[in-house]
Amino acid sequence: MNDGRYTPEALERLLALPEDDPERVAAVGSPQFEAYRRMLADFERPGDALVADAELDAARAELMSRLAAAGHIPPRTVTPAAAPVAPRTVRPLPRRGVLAWLTSGGGRPALAVAGALIVVGLGWWATQRPTRDETSRGIAEPGAFELTTKKQGDAMVLSWNAVEGADSYRVVFLGAGLAEVAHQDVSTGTSLALRAGALPAGVASGSRVSIEIVALRMGGDIATSPARTILLP
Repeated sequence: MNDGRYTPEALERLLALPEDDPERVAAVGSPQFEAYRRMLADFERPGDALVADAELDAARAELMSRLAAAGHIPPRTVTPAAAPVAPRTVRPLPRRGVLAWLTSGGGRPALAVAGALIVVGLGWWATQRPTRDETSRGIAEPGAFELTTKKQGDAMVLSWNAVEGADSYRVVFLGAGLAEVAHQDVSTGTSLALRAGALPAGVASGSRVSIEIVALRMGGDIATSPARTILLP
């Protein structure tokens, strides 16, 4: 007695029978059989195919090769699909191994792993890609001339390492397109505290700007640090 489920072998045998065969006619009355038949027909030839038959066959051959390499199905030789047939005529089942794998539980772990890899990859991309305001002009190497920042009370303290031969430094504030909008010279030391209400003209408190340090010797620049984006106090 049929419980409504069809194995790939039984489905293949029924589809190979003439449409007026008594056993085929009896099976057509089963909603499960009709669902399997339509699913297979849509899989074999979608109504609005986006690729040519040759490309579809090449994709199937690649799928079979990869599944065989992964050990999911035995290696098989995939032959080109038969010529197009008239509408409503079910083509003979051409890829029994693939159908058996897809209609059984064997394919579920592979699909789950593929979905998990996609989610993990998208999550990594979303968290690792730089934000727009992290614009950089140069790449800092270990021990290179570099700007660091530290919040200290109501001030933002800028610090940088000394450059050999420099007699002063210039803190340059960069706006859109990394164009200079203001600067402040530091004649002694290698730090500068920025406070609200005491910022150079041209920059507003609470705005986000990029800052770079220029090392000077006798008024000429000899080194420039990579730019760093900060939120002004």
